[in-house]
Amino acid sequence: MPDQFIAPESSNTGAGRPLTARDGEAYLRQLVGLAVAGRVSDLHFKSGAPPYWRRLGELEPIPEQPMLGSEDLETLAQALLDERLGAIFAERHHVDLSHGFSGIGRVRANIYRQRGTIAMALRVIATQIPSAEDLSLPATIEMFSKTKRGMVLVTGATGSGKSTTLAALIEMINARDRRHVVTIEDPIEYLFKDKQAVINQREVGIDTPDFGSAMRAALRQDPDVIFIGELRDAETIMTAVRASETGHLVISTLHAPNCYDAISRLVSYFPPEEQETQRKAIAANLRGVISQRLLPMADGSGRVAAFEVMVVTPTIADMIEDPHHRGHQDRPSARHDLVRRLPVRSGRKRPDQPRYGTGQRHQRDRPEAALPGILRRLRICGSNAVPVGDAFDFGSAAACVATHRPAEPHATPARRLCRNTAKDSRCSRN
Repeated sequence: MPDQFIAPESSNTGAGRPLTARDGEAYLRQLVGLAVAGRVSDLHFKSGAPPYWRRLGELEPIPEQPMLGSEDLETLAQALLDERLGAIFAERHHVDLSHGFSGIGRVRANIYRQRGTIAMALRVIATQIPSAEDLSLPATIEMFSKTKRGMVLVTGATGSGKSTTLAALIEMINARDRRHVVTIEDPIEYLFKDKQAVINQREVGIDTPDFGSAMRAALRQDPDVIFIGELRDAETIMTAVRASETGHLVISTLHAPNCYDAISRLVSYFPPEEQETQRKAIAANLRGVISQRLLPMADGSGRVAAFEVMVVTPTIADMIEDPHHRGHQDRPSARHDLVRRLPVRSGRKRPDQPRYGTGQRHQRDRPEAALPGILRRLRICGSNAVPVGDAFDFGSAAACVATHRPAEPHATPARRLCRNTAKDSRCSRN
């Protein structure tokens, strides 16, 4: 069982007393410092409860901290809100922001109201951007950082480390390439210092009104790389795809559990009549998807990121463009195609054709219901057409049925085999 984290002793003010919530920013600075030292990801504050933090994925009360009251939360909120953010909070009752504590780190905060009182959630962001080695990133991710054009997505649940992975990806570019990087974030999380690259960071609400207008403006700012904090709507996605088409590398995040669902999530933002067009554009410009989640280490000392990386090859691009690719049918589709390829006898209907006019087909006329009869006819053929357990080679079976026509209608049941029986050595009855 992992050792429980013991918080360092609280700092004292000049008056010789422990810091409390009434001390505002000094109190937050102290807790953020403890969070960075204890590898804590989030801090939570609400009226009527002590402060909580999320350490190694588990929510637990911060040791030796008293209960907070509504006045305490008012004081803490005022320490983070300026005049502009205060007006937004008064109107919407929630606001996103970022705040830095010199020499310690930054927080991404959401201040909101619950049950008539203020509550706060703070995501702790370290000042030092971790390297690829620190995060144990796959080598494929470094390959994405060398891509000159196209779109790269990082997906995962909230709190899975997407922002940290993207920061490491941008820092690779910053340390190696002379490129112009424009970031559009809400709010800004990691702060980059120019090395080889020139990096301009724009925050929604301060430097630009929204993601869509910032993306349109970015195309006129001579960027080589555009980083979008999150793909949230159809306009931003469409502009991001257009930017990747015009020779830019676009990097962004998306809330999706895995690489496969990331494509469906992108397309779902568009109305049905536009989805086919957008699929083609995404297939042509997407270069890769990185999906990740955090898993606890065996010794309980921390968490490690597990990655799923999809490199978009020509085959994958074809499947994105056409999700019902003929070479990758599911079993019901294969059954239906098999039934449709059966030869039609004179005076008889194919099993998938309705017997009762234009109304609903009878249960026996469904393609799945026709399988037993199909299999009986296939027993006259070779082993390639015989089902084995749940596996079935529908392609060879349908081809075999299509080339074996029944004998004359007046033939006896015992002799009602195919005309090719004597000529086809694969048939089991001679």
